Amino acid sequence: MKNYKNSLVYLLLLLTLALNTAYAQGFDSARSQRLKFDIEHFTNHAAKLTRLCEGALKENSYLDRLSKPENLTNATALRPVLRFWKLFLRFSATINKVAEKYEVSLLKQHSAINSANFEPYTLGITARLTHIVMVSQLMNFLESRPKLHLLLNEANTEFEIGENLLKKEVGKAISAAHLARLYRFRLSHYDRMKSENKLPEILVDMIQAHKEVLDHLLKAVAGKPAWKMLGRTILDSSLDFILPAQKAIFTWVGDSRIRKQKTRLVSKAMLKKFHAMLKPGDIILERQDWYLSNLFLPGFWPHGIIYLGDRKQLSEFFDKDKEVQNWCRKNDCKTFLELLEKDFPKASRAYLKGSRIAAHKNVVIEAISEGVVFNSIEESCHADYLAALRPRLRKIDIAKAIHQAFYYFGREYDFRFSFDSEQTMVCTELVSKAYCRQDERGLKLPYTLQMGKYGVTSDSIVETFALEHKTPQAQMDFVAFAMGLPSKNKAVFADVETFKLSHRWRGGLKSSDTD
Repeated sequence: MKNYKNSLVYLLLLLTLALNTAYAQGFDSARSQRLKFDIEHFTNHAAKLTRLCEGALKENSYLDRLSKPENLTNATALRPVLRFWKLFLRFSATINKVAEKYEVSLLKQHSAINSANFEPYTLGITARLTHIVMVSQLMNFLESRPKLHLLLNEANTEFEIGENLLKKEVGKAISAAHLARLYRFRLSHYDRMKSENKLPEILVDMIQAHKEVLDHLLKAVAGKPAWKMLGRTILDSSLDFILPAQKAIFTWVGDSRIRKQKTRLVSKAMLKKFHAMLKPGDIILERQDWYLSNLFLPGFWPHGIIYLGDRKQLSEFFDKDKEVQNWCRKNDCKTFLELLEKDFPKASRAYLKGSRIAAHKNVVIEAISEGVVFNSIEESCHADYLAALRPRLRKIDIAKAIHQAFYYFGREYDFRFSFDSEQTMVCTELVSKAYCRQDERGLKLPYTLQMGKYGVTSDSIVETFALEHKTPQAQMDFVAFAMGLPSKNKAVFADVETFKLSHRWRGGLKSSDTD
């Protein structure tokens, strides 16, 4: 009997141990799943916020034009500003929640963070850094635009926006405690981050993209007594300290991003040669280094554009074609441009009005953060890499593709990156839907799963061209490829074989020489 009892106790102990082990494993698995979800959630909203800001916070953007004090604007005219602000607050709130969820207390010894906790710690730092950078970019933009600064602090019932939200957003983002966390990370864990194989690449890339901001912070704390409080055990997070430092932080952020964006490897002379090779309907692929959105977009080529040409080029290309003439006559029009004006008067006026810069003409249609717009080659293709492909289609089919693109003019940008909606657009969605035809007369582009959603990427367009090149099934012809050489600070025209490899090149924040 005694042995029986002992064996029973032993079995119970084994069972308890097994249950505890299973519980611990289940807990770790659930924790891992939550972390994975939060990383994806953060990445998704950071991508949306980045695209939103890149399109809006620059000269000649819709926000810039609405900020002019000499222009009288009413509530209707200012709706784009409030839509921007509503989206900014929504995306920012998600990023801030992730930062708060994974922040490590400043009272904790950071050297005690073990490998198991380093991934969530890095996620919290990445989210905090992203939030600070995005708010800083906004404030940098608003500094010379007091009209917008005032508007974003006003309450608005139509958009359900509260009062003083700009002031609150700045207070949330740029506090002494948050800067202290980033300072400690840069001082103690930045090098470790690069050696941790467990970390998702997107988190490492995001932090490295903002290294200049972190370096500025490190130098400021080390070199100025007023910043020494960041090293204290208990920090005062009040704005009394941070307000004098705001301008410096805005300058760091602005300089580290805008300085690189002002110059491009494709020179004006090269862009002029590239432009001269284009015909209406050509598909332009573009890459600009140093845009944060490059981190979130799959592949090397982030942007696709449809070339239209100016009024004269459009007329010369289409109006002598018999099939286009018949199509126009069936619709009671003499020319293709007249057909566009009849079917899409608002879009046609915008196209013919000319670019925002008087010397430039609208010659492309593209989906950018501002929405589906017409643009000049100088503004749209201010880039580090450019390529053009020509659909092997009849002129009537190219005309119908352009007609379809005009239909989408004015649609808002799709920050959900979904091809399902007809009311919002991303760049390659505009290209693929313009050329999509049910009668076998359009382009057949690969519709694949990317970032959890089905769509067409610029890289997949290049890959399709590469696979079909010199075959009877070829759908596109090569026009030109202006390839950036970052180490030489210039671009060169490269051949078709080099271009065919480009869809395999690594994307990310900045490119490297591939020759």
